[in-house]
Amino acid sequence: MQVITPQPHYHQSPSNRHMRSSLDQKATRDAYAAQLASELLSPCPNYNNDCYASPMYNSRGRQLHYVESPFQRQVRMQYIQEQQEAREREFARRQQLENARIAEYKAQRERAALQKQRLAEARRRDFERYMQQQGSHTRRDTRALDEAFDSVFGSPPKASQSVCQFSISRSSECSCDATLKAMPESPVDETPANFHAPKPAKPEPTLQQRVEAASKIQAFVRAALARKRAVAALAPIQASFESITSSFVCPDVLDFNPKSTSSAKLSYTPNNTSVHAYEDSLMRLLSKLDAVHSGGDKRIRTARKSLAKKIEKALAEFDAKKEAMWRKQVDAAKQNPRQELPASSPCSRAPLPTPETFKPRSPSPKSKEESPFFSTRTPRVALETPTPPPDTLNLKPESPRFIPDEDSLLVPIPGSKPDSPTLETSSMADSTVPGTPSSSILDSSVINSTPLTFTPSLADDASIIASPEDEEDAIFVEKEFEKEFEKEFPPFKGVEADYLDLDGELASILESLKNNDERRKERKEKKKKPKEDLDAVTRAADALLRHLGVFLEAHPESDDYEFVTAP
Repeated sequence: MQVITPQPHYHQSPSNRHMRSSLDQKATRDAYAAQLASELLSPCPNYNNDCYASPMYNSRGRQLHYVESPFQRQVRMQYIQEQQEAREREFARRQQLENARIAEYKAQRERAALQKQRLAEARRRDFERYMQQQGSHTRRDTRALDEAFDSVFGSPPKASQSVCQFSISRSSECSCDATLKAMPESPVDETPANFHAPKPAKPEPTLQQRVEAASKIQAFVRAALARKRAVAALAPIQASFESITSSFVCPDVLDFNPKSTSSAKLSYTPNNTSVHAYEDSLMRLLSKLDAVHSGGDKRIRTARKSLAKKIEKALAEFDAKKEAMWRKQVDAAKQNPRQELPASSPCSRAPLPTPETFKPRSPSPKSKEESPFFSTRTPRVALETPTPPPDTLNLKPESPRFIPDEDSLLVPIPGSKPDSPTLETSSMADSTVPGTPSSSILDSSVINSTPLTFTPSLADDASIIASPEDEEDAIFVEKEFEKEFEKEFPPFKGVEADYLDLDGELASILESLKNNDERRKERKEKKKKPKEDLDAVTRAADALLRHLGVFLEAHPESDDYEFVTAP
């Protein structure tokens, strides 16, 4: 076979191009003939490698431009026949399924019809049996009436009146009764026969009657359920009341509020904890009783009322006992005003040592303006002031002085920042606090190491101020405290110091202010630290430049570079 290979930079002429295409067509036909011959002569032909992969006809049934061989036509016809047979088999299968479904549906309809016939036959037999039973009952009921007619008239009723159709109206019964009464006495045996009159049929209840009956049943059931719930709620309340009253033991000594002069008011002290718990438990039981609904049941209402009376009686007995103890303590205080308070009183928690007069450092105007009142170096003195009985005090509420009335008070002393948080004390032998001995003086070392405790004067003016200077200091303390308190705690603005828990809340406030000052100092130190680091870097750079200057002076050959030395 002749093959013409184009050369580079070669342009074919039309004759050369025609010759090349004709040679290519011939080569293609020869290759197809060779492949077809090999497939025809092969004992196991394989049609997957057919050079014509697509069918010989297009979708419109037109023949393609290439020629179809007889073998290909045979294969195509065989393929078409197989497809037709497959479609016929699928149609037959579907037709068979449809016939089976129709047959099953017809069988179900027949079975349903037979079942309906059997049910109708059963109902008919039941009705016949019922009618037979009713006829037997009717004959049995009318047998006594037939005997009565036989005995009275001497002949049975007319044959036209059959047993099944026999019925007696109201008028006929009345006429028969009148006839029997009008007849003379006869030797007939008057022994009563077993006569059973037919019972009249009960009328069918109306819809309104059914609704009324249902409402009555529902009301009864709901009342029973409410009664059951009420009983279930009253039982634990009764058990709780018995356990509380049996386990409560009243203390021998109760702590009363010294400010109450008209009634016995208990103080909230550890000694009164059990008493307050007892009263609170009984009041809770009364609240639970109020929540129990009787639902109109008298028994539940009676049980609830009796239990409430028991609880109220227990509270009344305890109130009477409490009133008697309070009267006893008040009478004892009137007879002996100097009598000591009970050991469990909140006033007894503060020790009662001999007082020490102290003179706080008078604040200078400069220190008041420059330094804040609450600082970390401001000394603080804990003043524990016991509250005596109300009859022994003659307080003046209109006094503008700062008078503590709680168990303990923490008062800061104004002044400039000292070198160490110590308290200046001065033993004044000549001046004394009213109402206290002047010879009892504490050691200054004890005062510097421990909080100072003293007992206020019990005179007409219960003030801790002993001189005009102390009065000015106290007024300054009060004003500064109010300013700082409003500044640090805005929600409590306007709250007087007398209404605070001075034993705990004020101490925690001052401690928090102290912590705030410490944190503020730490932040300032952290801000100063970067500046110190920058100064250290600057000094190191200056030292390096100095060394470089010395090096350049020692090596003048390095004149190509210019260095500026630090001054």
